[in-house]
Amino acid sequence: MGEISYFKKLKMMISYFNIIRDNRDKIINNGDNEFKLRIDRVGRIYTVVNVPEETEVYGVDIAKNRLTAFINKIDILFIEIGLPEMVGIRDIKEVDDFNYLIIFGFSHINTVKFFRNFLIITPIVLVSFLIFFFWLVF
Repeated sequence: MGEISYFKKLKMMISYFNIIRDNRDKIINNGDNEFKLRIDRVGRIYTVVNVPEETEVYGVDIAKNRLTAFINKIDILFIEIGLPEMVGIRDIKEVDDFNYLIIFGFSHINTVKFFRNFLIITPIVLVSFLIFFFWLVF
């Protein structure tokens, strides 16, 4: 299978944001709120996972197994709302010895870089257009 075109990725990203907007309550308040998911402004879905303190005794394998089981449960939620192919794990960070931050996001475009570039380029293009327009008029 070939590379997906950039316009197809943009269309999928718009669909991703629409699905998140329509299912925001289901994502944040999932049943008994066992996942404690949050959504930020650029469409990332994140949570902190607490691993048992036995990881010091039994090793890192327990933490990896716990994180894998937790991610599999969240994948079921993503399948229910229609996001299985659009969402991926963006990052897993160790907050401290027993807590891990898991960040999910749109899998085809890094939305943080996209919106940062959009916020930088849009004013430059707008100012350039205004300068060019006034240069032509006067």
